[in-house]
Amino acid sequence: MEATHQINSKDYVKLMFSLAYRKPVFIFLFLSGFFLVFKLIDSIATGKFMYLELSTRYFIVMMIIYIFIISPLMLLIRFRNAFKTNKGIGEKITTTITSESIKHSAESYISEIEWNVIHKIRELKSWFLFYHNNISFGFLPKKDLSEEQILELRTLIGNSGVKAKLLKS
Repeated sequence: MEATHQINSKDYVKLMFSLAYRKPVFIFLFLSGFFLVFKLIDSIATGKFMYLELSTRYFIVMMIIYIFIISPLMLLIRFRNAFKTNKGIGEKITTTITSESIKHSAESYISEIEWNVIHKIRELKSWFLFYHNNISFGFLPKKDLSEEQILELRTLIGNSGVKAKLLKS
């Protein structure tokens, strides 16, 4: 099976945000942020906000700003910089997948990895992620694959013996 794709900065950032905000620490952070927002609204509505200690008021407001503005902004800058500094990510890539290996060919590199070296595979709504370890991964966007190619890829993954979390077809 062969597929050609090229991702842009927007697609990369969107993928990285979706992966980051699935992690328990970010889920906890956001739930804490919503709790603080409700606490702030409740204390303002009941008139208790002005009776809170000044440091408590500042803490609540600053945590809300950090959780909903600063943290996502820092991630956005980090993901954009990662895309800009890794020239290979945005290149046109031809991926060839066989029962033995996955081969990526681009203008500046060629990479071939055998199935037995892949740590795990995750299928998301719009992506296939091929993890080399718990942190780093290669990816293949589904938007550049036909339905037949997606089914063929799922079959190849199923036959590879690699731990995989695939979506139901």
